[in-house]
Amino acid sequence: MIPYFSTQDRIVLLRKSAESWLGTPFHPHGKTKGAGVSCQTLVSALYMETGFLPADYTAPICSLRWARGKKPEEAIDFVSKQLPPGLLVVDNDRQEIGDTLGFLLAGTIHFGVSLGQKMFIHCLNKQGVIYSRVDDATFIQRLARVWRPVQT
Repeated sequence: MIPYFSTQDRIVLLRKSAESWLGTPFHPHGKTKGAGVSCQTLVSALYMETGFLPADYTAPICSLRWARGKKPEEAIDFVSKQLPPGLLVVDNDRQEIGDTLGFLLAGTIHFGVSLGQKMFIHCLNKQGVIYSRVDDATFIQRLARVWRPVQT
């Protein structure tokens, strides 16, 4: 399978789209650039803006604290079953641009999108949409799963 973000045009589009979301505040299940977004709706918005997902795609919604009390494997398996077709699980150490990153963070599953060079974009409750490093101490030990968008 060929990664969806394997062409320079798609990579540039992803990075421009990501940059346009920076500073958007956190809002549970929000999906409006500049007004409010959550980590899972940010991922789907980026994928819609770059053509990987159809424009009418709706991200699965569950409680922000759904994973509390669950074993990490249960939570990740549940999320994996909710994802759209065309996302394949890959080795956590083989991240590529455009991959969805799933972290076990603060008792829930937190999502971001890899932008390459160990950088990713995500949305945090008190900070909104920001760039972070995967190898930052907050995230490196909490990376639980990587999903790669592929062309079908």
